[in-house]
Amino acid sequence: MVRYGNWAMDLRRGRLGQVVRRKFGNVILCSTDGVEWTCPEDEHRIATKPELRAAGLLPEGS
Repeated sequence: MVRYGNWAMDLRRGRLGQVVRRKFGNVILCSTDGVEWTCPEDEHRIATKPELRAAGLLPEGS
C-alpha cells in the first residue's frame, strides 16, 4: 500500500497515477493529465524510478 501523494502503478491496467484518497477499500488514483480512477487496495504498488522517468516525473540520471 502506498501513501497519499505517492505515485503508484495500477497492476490491472499498467497505468501510473498519484494516490489522492481512499474509498470503500479502494484507492483513487489520478493520472498526470487529471483523470481519476478507482483501483482495489491489493492491485497497486509504489511506482519505480524507471516508470516515473518514462512518465516525465523524474529527470534522467536521478
